[in-house]
Amino acid sequence: MEGTYSLFLAAVGLVIYIVNIVDARRVGRRIDEGKEVRGLRAGIRAAADKGFPYLIMFPGIALMILAVVFPIVITIMFSFTNYNVNHLPPKNLFAWIGLGNYIEMFTAKQWRNTFVYTLGWTLLWTLCATTLTIVMGILTAVVINQKEVKLKKLWRTVYILPWAIPAFVSVLMFSVFFNDSFGAMNTQVIPFLDKLLPFLRLSTLPWKTQVFYCRLALILVQGWLGFPYIMVMTTGVLQSIPGDLYEAAQVDGATRFQQFKKITLPWILSSIAPVLITQYTFNFNNFNIIYLFSSGGPAVSGQLAGGTDILVSWVYKITTESVARDYGVAAAITVFISLFVMAVALSQYIRTDSFKGGKGE
Repeated sequence: MEGTYSLFLAAVGLVIYIVNIVDARRVGRRIDEGKEVRGLRAGIRAAADKGFPYLIMFPGIALMILAVVFPIVITIMFSFTNYNVNHLPPKNLFAWIGLGNYIEMFTAKQWRNTFVYTLGWTLLWTLCATTLTIVMGILTAVVINQKEVKLKKLWRTVYILPWAIPAFVSVLMFSVFFNDSFGAMNTQVIPFLDKLLPFLRLSTLPWKTQVFYCRLALILVQGWLGFPYIMVMTTGVLQSIPGDLYEAAQVDGATRFQQFKKITLPWILSSIAPVLITQYTFNFNNFNIIYLFSSGGPAVSGQLAGGTDILVSWVYKITTESVARDYGVAAAITVFISLFVMAVALSQYIRTDSFKGGKGE
């Protein structure tokens, strides 16, 4: 890391040096041509006038370089080294191994099997959890927005509560709620439903000890935590839909479902498409809910990751809980995650109307 900072400072110094040389040549040329040369005060005043936007953006750019660019560069550099528990400076220096970590990630059996297993669940988790969140949010907003529904402000306030409560508090509460032994789901909710609907023959379920039920619980919890945000976004979009469209549809004899399918849903998706894409990318790396709810468990035989570990939580375990502490492989997996998410997000952004600048462009 210190070496990276040194290279950055050297690059900054080189840029300043080059700029000074170019400016000195420009000033010398003006002197040779007999033109007026601005003094220091005039130069500062001109820079403040013409370069005001750049001065305003500079703090944000500098912070982004320190907080985002540097970690990315360091991670990429680590992915080309054998940095692990056996090669930790200053005792043992690590060395450059080129694409060795990437090759090992896809060829070594212990890494390949776990990588494919975890990637499959990560994609399934992202698709199911995010889609459930979006569907719940849009449907809730549309239903509350109906003319027949009274006390709209009250219902919106009630449904926004899951979003208002800190997410880590809610996840920890749900972790206890779904506990196999003393959780309210097995001790109260399921027995109540069994008495209310005896024909279903419900019984307690291993929510935290079997992979399928633990994954199902995680998807349900994320749906509950995420839908208020989509509901709020959709509510704002619904207010912007012209009423003339619905009146024309009613004149043509369109049913409510047809109005929703042809007018409401396309308008919503077109308006908040970038937000929906960010929801998918966020859940792809949603480390908090996985770690707080199940810590990636339960354990799976023959796998280096747990049954609910997604790629980012597996990387965390490789670097903190694994005996090998193979930081190089973890960095390679992180680079793969970043490239995959960026490629998918960028391709979807380009295809949306919002990215093109407006509806129908």
